[in-house]
Amino acid sequence: MANPKCTVKARFIGGKVFSPDEESGKYTALLVLEDGEAEKVRKIRDQAIKEKWSGKKPAGMQDWTVREGDDEDYTHSFERDFINPKANRLPKVFTKKKTVLTAVQESDDILYAGCYVFAVIDVYAYDGNKEKKIKSGVTLGLQHLVFWKNGEAIGYDGNPDDSDYDGMESEEDEDEDDDMI
Repeated sequence: MANPKCTVKARFIGGKVFSPDEESGKYTALLVLEDGEAEKVRKIRDQAIKEKWSGKKPAGMQDWTVREGDDEDYTHSFERDFINPKANRLPKVFTKKKTVLTAVQESDDILYAGCYVFAVIDVYAYDGNKEKKIKSGVTLGLQHLVFWKNGEAIGYDGNPDDSDYDGMESEEDEDEDDDMI
């Protein structure tokens, strides 16, 4: 039986989409969901629970599907629903023009923190293991991403402030001092 899946609209905040995380070995995407998209995820989560445990959640089940941003310093995600799907294999990333999907790579610089994507995700439920102290749970898998539209970049704006380098001199600065002698 295939894991339930859906496509959601989201803002890409970051992650390890083109190369795996060094610690976990997994590919990840942090996505802030557009309004109304969380219900799609909850629907497939409930479907997975129904299929795995006949609809009865195990005691202490961990739900790693939809969460709400709780850090006021991150205004792009504060009090917004977000997901963090993961994959064991390289997810496909595409652009779409009319009906044509075109695969992209990291060097194409299509994905950036702040752009909008369509994300195809699936949800799977897993049994716990008391010996390994693992609780039963549900989590999201990342299938692929499609660049949807540009958004305001989050984080680095590419323009240094003059004060960023106060007190630092380059070799060119030193060469100018030598010319004055």
